[in-house]
Amino acid sequence: MALLKVEAQKLSNDMLRAGVIENIITSDEVFSMLPFIPVNGRTYRYTREATLGSASFIDVGDTITESAATFTSVSEDLRRIVGDVDVDEFLQGTHSDATDQAATQISKKAKVVGRTYADRFITGDNGTNPKEFDGLIQLCPAAQSFLVATNGAALSFDFLDQLIDLVKIGGQRVFIMNSRTRRAFINLARGVGGTQPETLVVEGIVGPVTAYRGIAILRNDFVPIDQVAGTETAATTVFLAALDEDEGVAGLMAQSQAGIEVEDVGPVQTEDARRWRVKWYASLALHSELAMACATGVNN
Repeated sequence: MALLKVEAQKLSNDMLRAGVIENIITSDEVFSMLPFIPVNGRTYRYTREATLGSASFIDVGDTITESAATFTSVSEDLRRIVGDVDVDEFLQGTHSDATDQAATQISKKAKVVGRTYADRFITGDNGTNPKEFDGLIQLCPAAQSFLVATNGAALSFDFLDQLIDLVKIGGQRVFIMNSRTRRAFINLARGVGGTQPETLVVEGIVGPVTAYRGIAILRNDFVPIDQVAGTETAATTVFLAALDEDEGVAGLMAQSQAGIEVEDVGPVQTEDARRWRVKWYASLALHSELAMACATGVNN
């Protein structure tokens, strides 16, 4: 009797690829370029100029008016981003032939911690949730923000030029926008020149990066596209930020950690499992208020 299919299948093993294929990805080209400052202690403090005082021309016998510069003290507290994962000891010992169960779970938890920071880098609101830090939306000074139109408007070169004029600090200047808005920029550039817009090679990012006036345009899909501007309910914000650890926008992290930390908490009391904790003590600082600007109400 010929070999039956059902019997043949018993003698054959399915091909198993080691590792786990990523399926949860949010485009964020900013994270790899953001400088981080190690903080010794819980709070990072810095001082901004407030006023410069005055100076004037005088004549013989004139009274000189004294005036000193004034300053504003700013502080940013480190915030805790923490996640635990329990790995069953039996599964770790018997199901790690192709993929290490604990290592995989830890790496995915670290991914969640990093994504949480990247999200709050844009949307963080300490006023709504005191446990998190303020992101770019909250940090952008009122004097550095403008609404493109009462009921929203499409992206234009003029809006980008306004942002460039508002940011007066050096460092690595970058536009930050949702992928939807970057596509709108590419279409805008094609409509004017009939060709692709200029591109740059940016360290840490694979492939050419779209640019405008020599400034890289970075995708960040944590930038919301459901903001309200008058009757427009699908608006977004376009940012221009100077990434710089001295005067610009910079991330903060605990000096003792130097990044995301993995801690072996130990056996779970009521289960045959081991608990791992992934944590990051981090925050965000805007040194000079002239280091960023934002255009709100963009509807594409």
